[in-house]
Amino acid sequence: MAEEEDIISTLPDAILCHILSFLETNYADATSVLSKRWNHLWRSVHTLRFITQVTDHNSNHDFIDFVYSVLLSRDPALPIKTFHLEVTFHPTKSAA
Repeated sequence: MAEEEDIISTLPDAILCHILSFLETNYADATSVLSKRWNHLWRSVHTLRFITQVTDHNSNHDFIDFVYSVLLSRDPALPIKTFHLEVTFHPTKSAA
């Protein structure tokens, strides 16, 4: 049986970044575990999409830390063409 060709690996970085631009940033970040090539690829995406539901102060702080770390990890020479930030607050009901 012939070995299957990995077509995605043959695509140029620009195309892969374009594909990643359709994902929420946390999912694009998760692709970094796929291979050495993908490790830093998500940091070159020109579209950042942050979407979360905040339930308390801690989840808000964690989200802010994630956004901050993404912004700091990017190459400053690469522009951000689209920045989407969607935060929904859904407080958890405390047990009586």
